[in-house]
Amino acid sequence: MARRLSFFLAVIFLSARVLSGPAQAQDPEGLVVVITWPADGQQLFGVVNISGSALHPAGFASYTLEYNDLSDPNAPWLLVQPRVQQQVRESVLGTWNTNVVPDGSYRLRLRVFLDDGQEGEFV
Repeated sequence: MARRLSFFLAVIFLSARVLSGPAQAQDPEGLVVVITWPADGQQLFGVVNISGSALHPAGFASYTLEYNDLSDPNAPWLLVQPRVQQQVRESVLGTWNTNVVPDGSYRLRLRVFLDDGQEGEFV
């Protein structure tokens, strides 16, 4: 029996938003945080590549790919893979083995961390 997962992008941002750092912080100029595949509502099976961009021209430190269960509003974010310390431009961000999670609807999150402690997210 094939496993069936649905992927949803809850909110689509064309640029990143700052989640932490100094209270007066604005979006760090040049920060790119975006998942381009899978698309919103896409059904995923087996091992899938997640594509997009995670980069900053000067202060990039690392990024994470995470998922959580949409059926549980209190579900924790779980890592798709360990933290990555290499920037990615319009390519594979990581590989998600959907065989290890129960069938259901999930949300993916890409978080980019900068050297100065700021971060951006794409949910």
